Amino acid sequence: IKLNIITMWVLPFLLVGIGVDDMFIITYAVERRRGASGGAAPSLVLGEVMAEVLAPVSLTSLINLIMFAVMARSDLSGVYETAYVAMVAVTMLWAAMVTALPALIAFDLHRQASRRSELCPCSAGAPADAGADLSERSASMLADKYCFRGAYLRALSKWRASQLLVGVLSAALLATCAVKVNDLPLGLELNDFARSDTWVEVYFVDRSEHFPLWPISMNFGALEYENPLSQLGMLRTWENVAALPEVSASPRSGLVWTASMAAWAHPAIGCVPPANALYTCGPEIDPDCTATFYPNIYGLKTRADGGVCADFASEPALAQWDGDLYAMFAFAHTNMSPALCAIVDG
Repeated sequence: IKLNIITMWVLPFLLVGIGVDDMFIITYAVERRRGASGGAAPSLVLGEVMAEVLAPVSLTSLINLIMFAVMARSDLSGVYETAYVAMVAVTMLWAAMVTALPALIAFDLHRQASRRSELCPCSAGAPADAGADLSERSASMLADKYCFRGAYLRALSKWRASQLLVGVLSAALLATCAVKVNDLPLGLELNDFARSDTWVEVYFVDRSEHFPLWPISMNFGALEYENPLSQLGMLRTWENVAALPEVSASPRSGLVWTASMAAWAHPAIGCVPPANALYTCGPEIDPDCTATFYPNIYGLKTRADGGVCADFASEPALAQWDGDLYAMFAFAHTNMSPALCAIVDG
C-alpha cells in the first residue's frame, strides 16, 4: 500500500478521534461504576463495565468498518488503498479498546486499591491512616532518587560507555531512516486516480516511470519592484531558468507579472490591436497608469523569440516614443541593440 497525503496526514487524526471516543466511553463508565459500587473489588467493577460498554463500543467500530468497506469498493487505487489502511486501523483500535485498555485500567484500579503512586507504582505506599499525600511524596522521592538521579542521570552524565551506546544507536537509526526512506512509495500519482487494469492506468504508470514531469514555480520575494533594473532582472532570471534543458516547453516571458503589467500599461502595446480587443489597457482606465520603454541592457528575448521586449528595427510601427526622452536618447546614442523593454515607472 502506497503512503500518500491521505494515509499519512488525514487518517491518523481521524483514527485517533475514533479511538479516543471509545476510550472516553470506557473510562467514564469505570469511574461512574466505581463511585456507585461502594468499594467493590476492581475485578468486579471492570467486569460490570465491560459487560455494559462492549456492545456500544463494538457497534461504533463496526459502523466505521462498514463505512470504509464501502469506500474500498472503488476501483481507484488512491481511494481503495486508503480504505484498506483505515479498515485495518479500525480493527486494531477496536481490539486495543476491548483488550489492552481494560488491562491497563485493571492495573490502575489495583494500584489505587493498594494506595501506590502513579509515578512509581512498584514502591509500596504508606499505610492507609497516613494519608494519600505522604504516599505520593514518598514514591516520588524514591523515583527521583533511585531511578532518575541514581540510574538515568548518572548513566548519561558519567558513564562513557552509555553515552557511546546512545550515540551509536542514534546514528544507526538516522542512517537506517536515510537509506530506507527512498524505498517508501510516497505521494499520489495520476495512475492512482485511474481504474485498475485499464489502459489509462498503464499509460500514467509508464509516463511516470519514463517521462516524469514536475511543476515549477518562481518567487522573487521583497524587491524594489518600482526599480527598472529589478523588473528587468526578474525577467532575466525567468528567461535563464526557462532556457535550462530540464525545463520543457520554454515558458513565455509574459508570465512574469511585472512584464505582463508593463505591457498592459504601455500605450503602444496594450492599447493597440489585438490586445485592446481582449481587455481595457491601463491608460484608458487611468491616465496615470502607464508604462515606458527602457533599454534592453540584459539582452532579453524579443517578442519574435517568445519574449516581451520590442525590437524597433523590425517593428517600425512601435517607433513612437510616447514622450519617453530617456529611452529615445539611449536608443540613439548608444551601441545597444535596437530592442526596448516596457517597464512600470515608479
